Amino acid sequence: MFDQPDIKAKWTCTAVIPSAWDAVSNEFVDPNGDAKSAAAIGTIKEISAIFSQDFASFGDLKVLAFKESYKISSYLYALCAGPYGYHENNAAGQPPMRIYARKSIIGECNFDEMFKVTQAGIKFYSVFFGAEYPFNKYD
Repeated sequence: MFDQPDIKAKWTCTAVIPSAWDAVSNEFVDPNGDAKSAAAIGTIKEISAIFSQDFASFGDLKVLAFKESYKISSYLYALCAGPYGYHENNAAGQPPMRIYARKSIIGECNFDEMFKVTQAGIKFYSVFFGAEYPFNKYD
């Protein structure tokens, strides 16, 4: 992998996580990702067999296959997974937004303030750089 701004690629990711968790990445979950999901579970089963690990010991799993990203630098691609909850905001003229927090502290978060600051920043930088926000969503 290269960490150079001039070397970019389209990224895809499939996450196999505990069913009680959520995951977020640069793109939305692909609703047509069933083939990727089946392949990911198959790979996990193969790897667990190599290490003599009983696949059932992983517990209840779910698979999230994400859509392909725009061409971006490797250091901009992200995947976060954990026991998260989120609040969503879909304001006119703004990308769909979600703010994630651990379920154990989600009630303590000031989501209204976070959305307000984020939306103001997106508007400011759109004017400052003369370009709209370049991604499909903001998480």
